[in-house]
Amino acid sequence: MLHSEKTGADITDIAIVHCAGNAIMSIHGTASMPFKSYFESTKHIHMKIFGSGGVLSYGGEDQHPESGGLRLELFDGTDQHLPGFYFENYQAEGDGPESLQVFLSGCTGTKILNAADAMIGRKVVATLDAMYKSAKTGQFEVIKPFETANEIDYTIYLFD
Repeated sequence: MLHSEKTGADITDIAIVHCAGNAIMSIHGTASMPFKSYFESTKHIHMKIFGSGGVLSYGGEDQHPESGGLRLELFDGTDQHLPGFYFENYQAEGDGPESLQVFLSGCTGTKILNAADAMIGRKVVATLDAMYKSAKTGQFEVIKPFETANEIDYTIYLFD
């Protein structure tokens, strides 16, 4: 992990996650882009999932929906693209992040789709915790299965 001299926040992270069933994830993240302003110096986000059938990718620049979208490319030659990259809404004149809008809707009793329930949140926190521990100790961190029906366990390998 590379940390900001100014804030101490981690700004560059790389981890290898080895899942039960031998699936392997490579996670890379950086926040070290040159900065002018939130609109001029947008975040570049690119996520790719490689599988036995092909590649699913989602990416672009936040604040510029036309800069990217969702793409599914299959080994059989199928290529589907859904244009539009929507990431964060943090402009001062905006309504705030969509995650906050959905939270507030749920608080007011409006029916919502909860795409990240408590178990997913728990797994995300456990993964981040293992990544930070691995970076600090230089050792592998094994995340034990959770006590639910659809458990996965995995090991974090973090590289400095």
